Amino acid sequence: MTKGERRHVVEAFAIASARLLQVADPLELPAGLGGNRRARGALTPSTGNFFCPGRIGRLDQTGMNAFPSSPILGRGLYPLAEAARIAQLPAQTARRWAMGNTYKFKGGYRSSAGLATMELPEILGKRDLTFQELLTLRMVRAFRAAGLGLRTIKRVAAKAASDYGVPTPLVTKRFRTDGRRVFMELRQELPANEESSASRHELRLIDVLSGQEQFAQLVEPSLFRNLEWQDDWQASRWWPAGIGSGVVLDPNVLFGAPRLDGTSLPTEAVARSVTAEGGGLEAIEAVAIWHGITAEQVRQALTFETEWLSRAA
Repeated sequence: MTKGERRHVVEAFAIASARLLQVADPLELPAGLGGNRRARGALTPSTGNFFCPGRIGRLDQTGMNAFPSSPILGRGLYPLAEAARIAQLPAQTARRWAMGNTYKFKGGYRSSAGLATMELPEILGKRDLTFQELLTLRMVRAFRAAGLGLRTIKRVAAKAASDYGVPTPLVTKRFRTDGRRVFMELRQELPANEESSASRHELRLIDVLSGQEQFAQLVEPSLFRNLEWQDDWQASRWWPAGIGSGVVLDPNVLFGAPRLDGTSLPTEAVARSVTAEGGGLEAIEAVAIWHGITAEQVRQALTFETEWLSRAA
């Protein structure tokens, strides 16, 4: 076994171990893994490292993943149930959109492919999504809400993937500026026999999205307005509830877990701390002191956990 192969085995074991150690409350973890009462899942007293339940366990004090660079790391790590909550989708819908499904058809069965490439390895029989795949779910949600059928969305994604040469084309910077052309060409290439089976509303919507202004009016508020880009292709950070919300996702920090911007504190850990202290203003102020943040940041974490993550399409 090569050095690189051994490293990937270690990483796979780390992911599996994190899942096995997943608990309902950070207080139930062993002391060395973040069970300190005051930290409540923040900095561990023995190592100064962060333990994030449900993810690969160890992070350095900057919030960066404390493992060597590899093809697995730096992509984000989202179990489907978590990805569904962040994208504001029912879990079954997120699974069907990402992984596809099998359905009955004229006495037999047909399979429909998903929109996610499922790049991460399967661990304990489960598949996680990357940061880019999570963003794709969010974009698909916007197109479906506008009235596009999933079959049409898959065609748009396939055409854009072929044009751009990337696995998640719907959330690239190029699609942000070039997406209307993809819809325009799709409309021209749509076979006449399929035009009759498509709804008039959907055909009109494809025509509308061929216009730059109309396309921007859909994709900007749905996703692109709240992204930060690392290059012309990939987004590097996402503020789901808006840049002013104080909550950000970055695949290089906490494996992409929602956290307070400018810190390595997951919103989940902050919200659980407040709940454990009984809630209310005094609890918010106490948690702010323990974590070295402001009371407003604690409220931002609570708002994200209680409002944003509770909405599903």
